[in-house]
Amino acid sequence: MAIYIDDVYQALNFGIGQQIYDLQRVEILRGPQGTTFGKNTTAGAVAFFSQTPTNVVEGYVTGRLAGGDQSRRSIEGAINLPVVDDKLAIRVSGKIEDLGNWYRDIGLNRGHGGQNSAAGRFQLRWTPDADTSVNFTAYANRQRGDASLFYRGFFNIADPCTGGFAYGTCPGGVALPTPPRNANEVRINDFPTSETVDNYGLTLRVEHDFGDVNLTSISHYRRSKWNSITDLDGTPADLFVTTNPIKSQQYGQELRLAVDPTKPLSGIFGLYYQSDRADDDATLSSFFSEPFDYLTRFQTRTKTHTYGIFGNLTYKITEDLSLTGGLRKSIENRRLAGLTAYYLVGTENPDISIGNVNSDALIPGADNILNYDVGVKAKPWTWDATVNYNPRKNLLIYARVAKGFRSGGFNLAQYLEPLGPSAFGPETIQSYEGGIKADLFDGILRVNASVYYYDYSNQQVTFSIGPVFATDNAGKSTIKGGELEVTLKPTQGLELRGNVGYSDGKYDRYLDVGTNTDYAGNRLSYTPKWTVNGTAAYTFPVTSGYDLRASTTWAYRSRVFFSADNNPDIGDRARTTGNLRLGLEPSEGRGFSLAGFVNNVTNQHAVGYSVPWIDFTSKVLSPGISYGIELGYRW
Repeated sequence: MAIYIDDVYQALNFGIGQQIYDLQRVEILRGPQGTTFGKNTTAGAVAFFSQTPTNVVEGYVTGRLAGGDQSRRSIEGAINLPVVDDKLAIRVSGKIEDLGNWYRDIGLNRGHGGQNSAAGRFQLRWTPDADTSVNFTAYANRQRGDASLFYRGFFNIADPCTGGFAYGTCPGGVALPTPPRNANEVRINDFPTSETVDNYGLTLRVEHDFGDVNLTSISHYRRSKWNSITDLDGTPADLFVTTNPIKSQQYGQELRLAVDPTKPLSGIFGLYYQSDRADDDATLSSFFSEPFDYLTRFQTRTKTHTYGIFGNLTYKITEDLSLTGGLRKSIENRRLAGLTAYYLVGTENPDISIGNVNSDALIPGADNILNYDVGVKAKPWTWDATVNYNPRKNLLIYARVAKGFRSGGFNLAQYLEPLGPSAFGPETIQSYEGGIKADLFDGILRVNASVYYYDYSNQQVTFSIGPVFATDNAGKSTIKGGELEVTLKPTQGLELRGNVGYSDGKYDRYLDVGTNTDYAGNRLSYTPKWTVNGTAAYTFPVTSGYDLRASTTWAYRSRVFFSADNNPDIGDRARTTGNLRLGLEPSEGRGFSLAGFVNNVTNQHAVGYSVPWIDFTSKVLSPGISYGIELGYRW
């Protein structure tokens, strides 16, 4: 799934959550993309668009205070000011958030899980005439807090430290204690796990209307720094600890020429270029028992250059029937250069907790360092074709077939060995989708229904072998499913929304050559079979200018596996979550607002992901119930 912010593809996802505020809209596109904008992708796109400056004085401020599993304090706001009437306007927005600790290390009696962040965005919009607009954006955000903590090791045997690990007993011959089952009480390591993120960037969007043709230019630059110190095993024995500082930058240019969509023949033609670079200096440390302590260091630089030319034409056969076809040629060059170094450090353990390494203890032999400079290149054609039929104003029937592509890359190293990068191949998808969208009974009922079939070749599958994450290719996999969305407004003020999704994803051909295991017939990783969502909201006036609005949202997700072997301990069980909200809101959108809320009513600690070990599994959980108040003012 590709992520876009203000039409800019995000090559790395560090700190994206801190940029999601003061939004104008969110677009979710399913299936292969790339013939109308941006980068080629196989699994769809999620696009966030910031609110752009307007020619009126306006703004808002919203504060939130929450308790429960994790305390939360945040304030968000924006101010919009016209500088020159109908010519020049600016908008300044920002958000500050502080999250408290939500779980406690009962071994060391201290809290973990806290995080604070700050983000800001400056926009300047210039419209020199009725046909031209220029929007300049500068943004920055920072985050400081704990890294994702692998805790609560779920042990599969009574005594995991005797004969279970490859290198003998646990340090000192003492068995690891079984962690508490309470999600808010954990036994973790004595390393100060942490995560820091810094992002900043610039975007320039220029549009000019030539009459029947509209030209759009999007230029961008983004720079990021991410650093984490993580305990991967989640036990008090500190078996595996990583440090992972990454510096990245990206810049790019996109040009789009759009023909007036009201014409019988319309379309979009574009050119795309993006350059990404990431510098990584990661270390993986393990402290078993003498003489098996080791450290593996990966120093890499990854460069990717992506070029694309695309076109998409729509021909109106009649007023009710239209055909759309798109074609894209992509060229992607990816190069990985660096070294892998493997050290046996004996009793002189490197001090990973503060990012330092004892250089006297880390003098490897020549056989333990491997330098490499490798590359992959892909030049695929991708395409799509769509038929739209509008037999009447509020009814659309469509069918789409498309081909998508995602390029391959490299795994840095295999498990505990100083090996060089191994390549994984590109994946392709052939997708088929059909559906109907209808507004019925004068807008009282809206129905969107679709069915789809995705046929993957060499689907990229990410997995972990203990502390090492890698990507492999499944020879063939398919997903077939459907989705139904219903919105009902039976009476004034009452709105009901529901969504049911079914997805049957399986590996049709997948042989793990490393273990000679056949995964054919297993469920796809990270793909729940059923998802159900429902919202009920009721709004009624209480005073002149103010409404009381009560709403509740519920979601169900069936079991999900995180590994191709469908191990039930490497995944998450079926879960149902719900939110409640009651608020006083201005009828016209401007004025004070006050609301109380309870999120995650069922207090679910969902599993984000898991890491399998020889005798146990360490997992990352999300916070449970949250409740609080929200106060805002919009002018």
